[in-house]
Amino acid sequence: PQAGRAKAKSVRLADLSKESFVLFHREGAPPLFDTITRMCNQAGFSPKVDCEPDLMQTVLTIVAAEQGVSIVPACVRNLRADGVCFYRLQPDDVRVDLVAVWKKQAPSVALRAFLDVIDEKLPLIRQKSELR
Repeated sequence: PQAGRAKAKSVRLADLSKESFVLFHREGAPPLFDTITRMCNQAGFSPKVDCEPDLMQTVLTIVAAEQGVSIVPACVRNLRADGVCFYRLQPDDVRVDLVAVWKKQAPSVALRAFLDVIDEKLPLIRQKSELR
C-alpha cells in the first residue's frame, strides 16, 4: 500500500452464505454473474439472489438500502455509493476480463479516439482497478 493509504478491509466469501444477494443481471454480464455463482458454490453455498438490477448503480443503491450484499468488480468503487462499504473478497484469486466490442466496418472518429485513449491509459486503468 502507498503511504497514507489504508489497506482495504476484507470479508471471507463463506461468511456471506446466509445473506441475500443483489447481483447485476445475468443478461447484461453472463460471465460476471456465472463467476460469482461459481465462486459461491466453491465456497460451499448457492447465493440467494433476491434482486438482479440492470444498472450497476441500482445494485449499489439497493445495497445501501440494506436489502442485500453484492459482489462487484473493483472498478465499481468509482461510482457514487453513499452508505456502501467495499471490502476485498477472500479468497482473492478471481478475475473477470473487461472487454470492448465494436463493429470493425467503418469505425467512427469517436470510436477510434476512444480506443486510442484505452490503449494509452491501459496501465493506469489496470492500476486503478486494484484494491489497496
